[in-house]
Amino acid sequence: MRSIAKKIEAAHPDLQSVLLTAVQQVIEPGAGRGYLQHRVLQEASAHSQEHDWRKVVPTMQLAGAGALHLAALAAFVAVLANIRVATVAGADTVAGWVGANGLAITPGDTSIERGDSLVVLARFGRTLPASVNLVVREKGAVRTVPLVKSLADPVFGGSVPEVANDFTYRVAYGGQTTREFNVKVFEHPKLVRADADLVFPTYTKLPPKHIEDTRRVSAVEGTKLGFTLQLNKPVASAKLVARDKAKTEIPLRIVSGKPAATLPAMVFAASQVYDLQLVDADGRANKASAPFVIDVAPNRPPELRLASPRGDIRPSALEEIAFDGTVFDDFGTLRYGISYGAAGGTEKSVELGRDVPAKEKRAFSYTLRLEELGAKPDDLVSWYVWADDLGPDGQVRRTRGDLFFGEVRPFDEIFRESQ
Repeated sequence: MRSIAKKIEAAHPDLQSVLLTAVQQVIEPGAGRGYLQHRVLQEASAHSQEHDWRKVVPTMQLAGAGALHLAALAAFVAVLANIRVATVAGADTVAGWVGANGLAITPGDTSIERGDSLVVLARFGRTLPASVNLVVREKGAVRTVPLVKSLADPVFGGSVPEVANDFTYRVAYGGQTTREFNVKVFEHPKLVRADADLVFPTYTKLPPKHIEDTRRVSAVEGTKLGFTLQLNKPVASAKLVARDKAKTEIPLRIVSGKPAATLPAMVFAASQVYDLQLVDADGRANKASAPFVIDVAPNRPPELRLASPRGDIRPSALEEIAFDGTVFDDFGTLRYGISYGAAGGTEKSVELGRDVPAKEKRAFSYTLRLEELGAKPDDLVSWYVWADDLGPDGQVRRTRGDLFFGEVRPFDEIFRESQ
């Protein structure tokens, strides 16, 4: 109401908020209107008779709203026509067993998932007994569950909650009893526990590792990863299915007659998430998929940082260039050093250290004497730092830092003011 009143007020400024005031009035049942209420309602009514407020809302908008209403009505009718009514317990229930006297027992012999409740219905054809009991026999123990009559229907019902084991039951009524019905308990296969075994590459110098009860593993590339799975029951097949477009499958080894499966040690090339899929001998699959997250970390090359000198320089032929920097590697560095040389000359490599432990940042320094190098004015001297480590294939790889230059300047330079 307020929104419509604002539109009408905007289209007819001469109302001067009379309509907005009118729609805000609250008149209690049985109470008379005050003078203010009477005036605003009267003025708003008089204005509506002199002006056509319907023009405020476009005709196309009204037609569109009508069309939407018709579409909604058609959809409602379509849904209503396709509704399937569920069977009411005791009304049209398909009996699992029917006796000679018209007694129908539902479900009769059946199977049920472990942890669920079993509902038993007894439908009588003619004479209704005064009481009906459900006699349950489980592991030699017998217990009685009274069945309750369902309103005016000739149906008695009761339940056995949270079934855990196989058992038998019968229905006793009016001094009579039915035969014993068998209830078999089943369960879907599921993962109970997963243990991981990791064999790291030689270059990591890490010992094998066993991780208990985990489904998330992080390892450097080249690591051999295996899993030992404990299940709730023996299965017929087990596999890991990747969450990629190809849905790559990795079959697991089944331990015959035992609730276990294994993934032989293998090398994973890239990070991926896998879903565990289990199928038992009866064709039942696991209801909830257990995700396995495998993070493969790359074997990064050594990090080389040259703190000084920064960038290219212009030293004289008699200067000494002092190099300072650091070297770091996630799995250790075999050797590191600096290489330098003059333009047209032979490059010379100087080893500054070796056997840097994993994840240790090692500082280094070196002084290059240009006089010993035989540098002359206008010569170009270049240098870079390097480090050797073991790559993912176990072979030695060399990582080179950025290449920098030093232009040897003359001892004397004459500078003149530009013309």
